[in-house]
Amino acid sequence: MKRFVSIVLSITILFLLLPGLLACNRDDPTEETTATVSDTAFTTAVITTAEPEPEIPVVYNGHDIIDGTYSVDGGTYDFRYSDGFFEVDPKAYQTHMATMSMSLSHAASKMAFHGDYSVCPDEIKSILSQIGFENVYVSSSYLVKPTVDSVACVFAEKTVESARGTTTVISVVLRSGGFLTEWASNFRLGLSGEAEGIAAAADKVCEEYLAEFLSDNPHLTAALAEGKVAFWVQGYSRGGAVANLTAKRLVDRYQAAGNDVYAYSINEQKSGVAEAEDPERDYTVIHSVIDPADPVPYLAPAEMGFKRYGLDHYLFSGKADSANPIPDENGNPVSDNKRLVTMPEKRLSLMRKQLVAMLGNEFSADPYMPYAIQHVGFNLVTRELVPLDRTTKTATFLQNFINGFSKIPDGDVLTDRAAYVESGVEDVLERLMLFLYSGVDLDAFGDTDLLSGIASDVAEECKDAIAESTYWNQYGKLTLNLHGRLAREATDAFVTRLREVDSFRDLLAGYPEGGFDRAIEDLSIFLYSILNSVTDLDDLVTAFYNGSLVTVNHEYLPNLALLRSYDSWFEPTAGE
Repeated sequence: MKRFVSIVLSITILFLLLPGLLACNRDDPTEETTATVSDTAFTTAVITTAEPEPEIPVVYNGHDIIDGTYSVDGGTYDFRYSDGFFEVDPKAYQTHMATMSMSLSHAASKMAFHGDYSVCPDEIKSILSQIGFENVYVSSSYLVKPTVDSVACVFAEKTVESARGTTTVISVVLRSGGFLTEWASNFRLGLSGEAEGIAAAADKVCEEYLAEFLSDNPHLTAALAEGKVAFWVQGYSRGGAVANLTAKRLVDRYQAAGNDVYAYSINEQKSGVAEAEDPERDYTVIHSVIDPADPVPYLAPAEMGFKRYGLDHYLFSGKADSANPIPDENGNPVSDNKRLVTMPEKRLSLMRKQLVAMLGNEFSADPYMPYAIQHVGFNLVTRELVPLDRTTKTATFLQNFINGFSKIPDGDVLTDRAAYVESGVEDVLERLMLFLYSGVDLDAFGDTDLLSGIASDVAEECKDAIAESTYWNQYGKLTLNLHGRLAREATDAFVTRLREVDSFRDLLAGYPEGGFDRAIEDLSIFLYSILNSVTDLDDLVTAFYNGSLVTVNHEYLPNLALLRSYDSWFEPTAGE
């Protein structure tokens, strides 16, 4: 069992929780009835009856359905596409189009091969070729190693004859994996407006790469002027956030002339703001597909005023009704279905079935099944971890914990955008991300005995603050409120003690912008921001215990399987 002081004060959360959030950021080589997910960590559902092979239609809205394949990370996956997508009003959520957009985003996660980044867009180009798109443009940034300020995308065009007229479809695929240090700009929020890092990336897509694509193809500029273009925008994770803001810019710029935008961004952080929206534009053509059990969509906190443009569509939740969206407290449409927090057993079973179909066997599917938060606390008397009998579901816990960095339960504001920037947290997180991708051996920070010894000293030094912060929580359990005095004293004592450890000085020598001294300063800022937002120690222990495991819910394959489980082109019972 880990001791209390080792969990709370050792800051191993810094190196164990954040790397988990990078799970998809690998480097080179009417409503369904809810059912509680399994209490075990990895939820599984057994397929007990043989299902008939799907009878796949060959036509969708009068257009052929095209079958194809692509390869990522050694696996080969099938997809299905139809020009019939563009017969439908872009405001309507299309299950088939969402699945296809996820497949393209998955293909956009291809890694470099032995340092050769020029291969990264290959699978995107392969898919686009198979479905009849031509004139493929790859941004120069897609062919080289990502940097903190980079973004990458692929454009292509296709002429589609439909009942809506002759339309030139422009596909816009955002890089959706292998971000490396590019991920650092996700944390740059700025003092006002859209999230600064994501907004800069979307601006680059539109002002630099799209502008170059249109300049090279004047017929597209003419088609845009005539209102005969439909943009199809896709992206996942950071790529989804950039896709969401890119789609908003396309709506602002081209919708008034009669052009369409079909946007499907998946499991992305919130990066937009209400004040940037034009009341004359219809952003409900932008669909954000969200897994409520994925931690990433809860970033950046809504408490700071961030949102996703368009409509959220929650997986394993109520049925989509794009014509009657659910409004927020101000009457603005925010989602096309009601967010539920538990996955029905039937959905689990269908998701597992799709994982098996993609991976070939049930054994391979097991690690990709949804992870359910295990509530764990710390016994202040025995100094051991103990399971907690709490019913808070994964989605609710993630939302509350992440929003807790902005507001604590009594409503006091901890970190608004100004405080986030001016306290230095924004810069700290960016440097931390750069450090994590500098080649440092994270396992070297796992010297439990050393950290435990340091933390024991800190706990002794802070014993008065600990005694003052002890209370009985709403569940009748003795715990600690870290907010305030204890957070400050524990942080200062821990950092002071850490300065005396030569091995950490060596490990942090390569830390950006100042080596060990800068790392210690950043550690102080970051640790305090975490501890000061926690009013119940058990919440922090639960976050620490589950941090690197819950990120399986952000992996590509589980979300592709979940989308396929709703898609009648892959699952014959999807419409039942």
